[in-house]
Amino acid sequence: MDQDTNKLIDEQFKTLPQALQRAIAQTSWRVSVENVSKASNLDATKKESLETETMLVIYGFEPQSDFVGNIMRELSLDIARATMIANEIDKQVFAPILEKANSIQEEVGEES
Repeated sequence: MDQDTNKLIDEQFKTLPQALQRAIAQTSWRVSVENVSKASNLDATKKESLETETMLVIYGFEPQSDFVGNIMRELSLDIARATMIANEIDKQVFAPILEKANSIQEEVGEES
């Protein structure tokens, strides 16, 4: 990614709630995306596109409700395969980040 894109991503990251920022930083979500890509037999280009689309949702650039449609378009997949991949990303990436963010939020709440 170019410098402007990285700057935009960094700026967007800073707008996320603190607990979510920490959860994203503490979760190896890119490894999970790679695992889903391998299990789904995606080539390197489609793996990269899946990682980008996943990041767009994690960082709040795109709503999760658009995820299936976005990966259908960006990875040139039919709805069945896109839905299967989206479900795996939800289980292996989105849910763990949300769970971690909730846990961090509870810890912060208890400390206050």
